[in-house]
Amino acid sequence: MRGLIVGKFEKWALKTRYFFAAIVVFGLVGSSAHARELVIASFNLKWYGIGGYKEGKIGKEPRDSDMRQFIKKKLSHSDVLVFQEVVDVERLKNRLIGASHKCRSYSHENKKHQHVVVCYRRDWSFSREQNDDDYVMEEVAMGFLRPAVWGVLRDEEQRPIAHLVAVHLKASPERFETRLKQVEIIASHLKRISDGLPQIIVGDFNTFTNAGRDEEEIFSSIFDELGLERVQHAYRYTFNNQRFYNRFDQMWVSKGYRWKGGASVLGPCNRAKDREEDALRLAQYNKRISDHCPLLVRLTE
Repeated sequence: MRGLIVGKFEKWALKTRYFFAAIVVFGLVGSSAHARELVIASFNLKWYGIGGYKEGKIGKEPRDSDMRQFIKKKLSHSDVLVFQEVVDVERLKNRLIGASHKCRSYSHENKKHQHVVVCYRRDWSFSREQNDDDYVMEEVAMGFLRPAVWGVLRDEEQRPIAHLVAVHLKASPERFETRLKQVEIIASHLKRISDGLPQIIVGDFNTFTNAGRDEEEIFSSIFDELGLERVQHAYRYTFNNQRFYNRFDQMWVSKGYRWKGGASVLGPCNRAKDREEDALRLAQYNKRISDHCPLLVRLTE
């Protein structure tokens, strides 16, 4: 009788062990499956609102239809869309974005100013940083350039997700010192934040990788002090106008984020230059859409 009782007890103990093990395993799987995913895209639209050229006329934009279709097909599922070189912000909202996202930018006295614009899911919000009266980091403009747009990204329940900084730094390989100063200004602002919320810096950094220095590494050394790392991927170019090509569009994120396999450059910027069909596709893309291809990143915490 004693042996029978012991045997039943051992079976019960074994079943109990498997039961609690299952709870632990499925609990972990369930937790992983529900990890927050944040999809962010950055896209330079090349003088949007005046036809893609500095000399273009305000209000004349023949690319609307092609751009709208491209954004809808490739980027509409993004939680956040960051745009650069937007001359006509209202046209962007009405013709390209529509009701799916809300957008935040700023006004500028120059009618052909290239605005930085942040668009986010319509059920989310983008609130001002503490002690800031707008969404603009004016110092980044250095008096005559493009400012950064920044704020706190919040989900549909108004829970804070991250501090987001959207940028378009000074172009030209000769203006590295200006870009470096702009990066230092951004870093100095973010260093003052101590609430523990993740930080994301994204946009067109005009990082020249073929000008005798590695600007990606130089900027990374500055942002590393903030606990940020550059989102890396296998794509060589985010800019390609058939004559020049480079990896200008970047993202730095807090090291708590993961993106393995979740970063891509969409469009023909990385097609083989020696294949006629690829060259033709790129030429059409440059004409109808932009000389940049969007950077799309899927972040998970």
